[in-house]
Amino acid sequence: MCFCEKNSTFVAIKILHTQLAIKNILELIRLNLTIRYEQIEDNLGIDKSIIQCLIAWLKENSYINKANSKVKGFWQLLDR
Repeated sequence: MCFCEKNSTFVAIKILHTQLAIKNILELIRLNLTIRYEQIEDNLGIDKSIIQCLIAWLKENSYINKANSKVKGFWQLLDR
């Protein structure tokens, strides 16, 4: 296997992990609309900074929105 094949396999695995993390984050939000970043971190075992990046992506791509306030608000799952 050449370096390019190894590298593309690595990238494919990273993409699959990211997709799985996003799916799991959405499922946790669906189950608990008031879930906090720390609770997602505890449930998934993913670093908080990665969760913040993935949630930012979900917001930017209109999958979720935080309603009311950032601290005491709740998540909204948006129709896509």
